Amino acid sequence: MLEVVLGDITGLQVEANINGGLLPERGKLITGRGAAAEDNVIYAAYTGIDVNKVREATKNALLRAEKLNLHTVALTAPANTKDGLSKKVAQVTVSEVRRYLAAGSNIKKVLFVLKEQEDYNNFLNMVNRKKIVCLGDSITYGYPYGTEVSWVRIITKQLDMHMINKGINGDTTVQMQARFDTDVVPWEPSYVIILGGTNDAFLGVDLSRVQKAFSIMVQNSFEEGICPILGLPAAVSTGGVLSDFPAEEFREVSEKLNSIRDWIKGFAANLQLPTIDFYSPLLEQSSGQGNPGYFVDGYHPNRLGYQVLAKEAGKLLSHLKFL
Repeated sequence: MLEVVLGDITGLQVEANINGGLLPERGKLITGRGAAAEDNVIYAAYTGIDVNKVREATKNALLRAEKLNLHTVALTAPANTKDGLSKKVAQVTVSEVRRYLAAGSNIKKVLFVLKEQEDYNNFLNMVNRKKIVCLGDSITYGYPYGTEVSWVRIITKQLDMHMINKGINGDTTVQMQARFDTDVVPWEPSYVIILGGTNDAFLGVDLSRVQKAFSIMVQNSFEEGICPILGLPAAVSTGGVLSDFPAEEFREVSEKLNSIRDWIKGFAANLQLPTIDFYSPLLEQSSGQGNPGYFVDGYHPNRLGYQVLAKEAGKLLSHLKFL
């Protein structure tokens, strides 16, 4: 849970204070006991106004709180409203806290404590972001039925979340990246779920281009104060009511999709990004390919398949609803 408080950090019922600021000390993190009146103070120190340092200091402070097995922390941000810094610090700090908690954490509550009204307003605006944009291809769109049958729509109804379906049939990851600024940024979401790669595999797009597209979309997310969530591309199958998937093509596409999934896993792990497994739930363990009972053709889930994907995605999103 995230909350924003206008006032002083003292007296709050939390297990630790994370004191962030543009401090003169070198290094990204200083930890230790504060004065006698302070129970536990974690200093997230960074120099200059580099937002990457803000993000790194926030992450390191949360890691320290995690090691101390703390569940509730209060975070003070630097009071600096010059040159739009307050807004950028709010974007970076809140999105980093969201990323950290979404990736899995014992921390249950983070309070952002601000002394200046403008800083408070900027942080409150970020914390109040509750939309989730789902950027993808036909598996996100809900083909061949339409958006009303999609896993996005199912979760929207089940969890009462504001989710925006930005899946376009046939899109590659490069095409998704090209429309990021128009289909994601204007919505000012708290999270963006990026699910792509299937069409790249079918079209034989080089893995390096897929990697570059994902990297740019993740970087764009960070710059806009959005927490990226990466989806592992769904399975494919030679079965299904309308399937005409040649065995040789299936093998080639499966190998390319496996390479894309493996890279996404490593990329997400390196950046500690939350992921959603859209692959395993549709698998038939005995054959190692998609279960024909979940597909309308070899490429797209049927109604039951979309329900299965929604159930899997809901495991993470039900938690994010409160962040």
